[in-house]
Amino acid sequence: MWVAKDDNLINLNNIDSIEFEICEDDNQFELNFYKNDKINSYLFFDNKKELRNAFLNIKTALKNNKKFLEL
Repeated sequence: MWVAKDDNLINLNNIDSIEFEICEDDNQFELNFYKNDKINSYLFFDNKKELRNAFLNIKTALKNNKKFLEL
């Protein structure tokens, strides 16, 4: 599955895991995509709600075998 956000396009077939990181001290909300235990790609969001929604949308799209998801 491909994920698109702004100018970023990520192929989840090349990803082992996805984690989100919240650093409220500096208002950084990040979705990290890992391959071989290293960050392969990442996406930034404006707030915790956007980050959570993106994570849940990716999870749902993967369960439903979607080919493409635009965030």
